[in-house]
Amino acid sequence: MDFPEFSQLVCDALDNLYDQASLQTHPLARELGVAPLAGETVAEALRRMLHNAVESLRPPSSPGQALPPPSSAEWLPYRVLSLHYLGSWSIPQVCDELSFSVSSFYRQRHKALEAVASVLWRQRRSTTDTKLADASDEATSPHDRTLHELVSLPRQAVSLPALLEGVARTLQPLAEKHGVSLHWQCDERAPTASIAPEALRQIMLGLLADCIVTLHNERLLVRLAGREDHLLFQVETPSETSILATRDAADDASAFWRDLVDAFGGRLWSRGRPGSGTLLGVSLPIPAPLASVLVVDDDQSAIDLYRRFLEPAGYLVHAARSAQEARDALADVEADLILLDIILPHRDGWTLLGELSREGHAETMPVIVCSVAAQAALARSLGAADVLAKPITREALLATVERCLGASRTLG
Repeated sequence: MDFPEFSQLVCDALDNLYDQASLQTHPLARELGVAPLAGETVAEALRRMLHNAVESLRPPSSPGQALPPPSSAEWLPYRVLSLHYLGSWSIPQVCDELSFSVSSFYRQRHKALEAVASVLWRQRRSTTDTKLADASDEATSPHDRTLHELVSLPRQAVSLPALLEGVARTLQPLAEKHGVSLHWQCDERAPTASIAPEALRQIMLGLLADCIVTLHNERLLVRLAGREDHLLFQVETPSETSILATRDAADDASAFWRDLVDAFGGRLWSRGRPGSGTLLGVSLPIPAPLASVLVVDDDQSAIDLYRRFLEPAGYLVHAARSAQEARDALADVEADLILLDIILPHRDGWTLLGELSREGHAETMPVIVCSVAAQAALARSLGAADVLAKPITREALLATVERCLGASRTLG
């Protein structure tokens, strides 16, 4: 395949970026040799590669040198693709945001698409070269590449009970085959954690699968708890075992989950308890997020967009799709800031904003109104820290969130 044909594939894949069925069987995935992560579909892996390729167009920052302003020419290729494809903005919306004519949009988009196609073309050539290289080269082994990709995943606000439930469902057939009874406990004091769920899931599955196939007809008690700076995963067995002390180098699956713990800076440990079995544990550090943000919006695509903007920047994102869900979320999590839509079911955002202000929450937890129905004067009179009119750019969102959090901490 030559480069012009490849560029057409890239353009078509971006046009269908959020069409799961289309990306799952898209020929670009085959050309790029897409290798999904554990638990990831081909569509999700291809979408991640396309997203990263667009992000590569962002102007680089240099030590001691300020980035050019978002309105400058250096930003145009990135902003056109980011808004139109990653943000799902229509062409008229992009033109309004960037003060473009339609012809200018198409000209800038063509230039930016060529740049993205070039990035992916180099990756394609690199993948081809890797396939021809010595398969024993550890620096380019699938094992090491997958470890790197999992460690690089953005953290999310993850429900620990839901994660534990998913692991339980996956392991149930294996447990039944070996006569193992699994009993689950989750710390209700910390129901969420800021982690990469795909990575934690592989660690949990790896340790438990090793336990199940080794300890036939046993009862295993499994605990998952979130702490302030680490996550604790424990397996209590009724008999003595040396699972963590022995490691078959030929067993790639076993080696992988253990290496994944090491890659995250975690710790494996085993504690024998005379007459009462063994306690196996995994402790994983959880870096503190920059801040916890509660998104209140009834549009799931908007919530997904906020996640794509905020999580890679280090923010922990919670979501609520109504005023009542927001109330329930605030009872369970400590949000540092709220992004509030106005058009909500049952009770609108104005009502919720007024309630938060009267109760004094808006003074310690800035509220940014984000809506097509945003009215700045009304929003500020009800206690909003700032107002963003949809559609919202990544740059505007991050700058406003940072400014409001900074002001709140200064006042505090």
